[in-house]
Amino acid sequence: MDTVQKVPEELCISCGMCQGVCPLSCIDMIRNKQGQYIPQINRDICVNCGKCFSICPGKGINLQEIYKTIYEKEMVDVFHGNYHAVINCAAKDKEVLKKATSGGVVTTLVEKLLQDEKYQIAFLVDTFNYEQQISVKAYQKGDVFINTFKSRYIPVSQAAMVRFCIENPNEKVIIVGTGCIVESFCKLVIENKLNRKNYFIIGLFCNSVLNYNSWEYFARMLKEPLKELRYREKSDSRHYFYGTICLEGNKGRRKVINPGKKMLVKPYLTMEKCIYCFDRLNVLADISVGDNNTKSGDGSSCSVIIRTEIGKQIMKHYETLFDCLDTVLERVSKSQQIKLVKQQYRFAKVYSLNKKMDILCGMNDCGNEKVSTSDLNELDKRLRRHKFGSDIKNLTKLFYWMQIKWILVEVINYRRKLTKWFKNKIR
Repeated sequence: MDTVQKVPEELCISCGMCQGVCPLSCIDMIRNKQGQYIPQINRDICVNCGKCFSICPGKGINLQEIYKTIYEKEMVDVFHGNYHAVINCAAKDKEVLKKATSGGVVTTLVEKLLQDEKYQIAFLVDTFNYEQQISVKAYQKGDVFINTFKSRYIPVSQAAMVRFCIENPNEKVIIVGTGCIVESFCKLVIENKLNRKNYFIIGLFCNSVLNYNSWEYFARMLKEPLKELRYREKSDSRHYFYGTICLEGNKGRRKVINPGKKMLVKPYLTMEKCIYCFDRLNVLADISVGDNNTKSGDGSSCSVIIRTEIGKQIMKHYETLFDCLDTVLERVSKSQQIKLVKQQYRFAKVYSLNKKMDILCGMNDCGNEKVSTSDLNELDKRLRRHKFGSDIKNLTKLFYWMQIKWILVEVINYRRKLTKWFKNKIR
């Protein structure tokens, strides 16, 4: 049987799913120079059972096949997924709203479902320190959720969650994760013959995650070792209603950074597998949640796609906890730039052809997407940026280049504002 080490390193997303599913605990996650945590197998213990390879999202997973196996129907559109309703939603609790990235829907639902004992346990992240690989932790009724708010934008190990689900197949569990995590978990359900109805899956919209070299990159801005890195700190949001980047050092120093600086460096520090990912809207979840970037976007609500009967029932049961506004999938699709997601599907076709490893798992006819010359040029550009930025040896060069680039961006923006001011003055 094949093991997860057959999967090329550039396709690893450091999810830790392989580590969690290993029956002999012979997999360790070791960090490489590209800021990834890569599985290393102890060959003295490994029996080549193939369980790690079977659920690895890096090698590609057939979304349509999984959907049909679990939900007993066909997925009409793999880029958008099936759904019952689309809403913009925000928690009514003002304290939750202040702490949350956008809307507070995830925290409110998780806390209430545990409190009402509809589910026994939830797996969430509770740290903003990325010096080591971060992992999900178990939360139960009565636990404090103060550090579980906000987005991390970094690969999170799900090993603890996987182990628990395998060892406790009858427990009702809440799972929160990006598309690749949800895809892998659904495969785990099939492979281990678990009951899908025992799990409430909250899928997060995802437009790629950063590798762990980003921790060292942002530490250079503070000029001292980091204690915490918060990408979406709303208490310092100023006029950026989606939040600013907040750095806190070990010596007490604190610095707030324009979120545009993350967007500027993102193409260089993105995980390579994210370049080939086309599940931005988390099509296999019970509900999919992400920033409300539609016309009604306000920084204090989120878009929610209700996908399954489980999701529909839960959102209906707890509707009094939220302020909700009906919307349409087309608005969410446009705001989440699904056109670019389709291009990433074409990138995956190119990778499958060039590397002779089918990461599409036979899904070669989705929307009849044809690869063009512009796709090849764009892929080449992205890979060159990724190759340079993801090598930790280039981190200092990258940092100073981004500083110069940011100054140029500010100069251009200032000229635009000045031009606009003069035009209004003349009028």
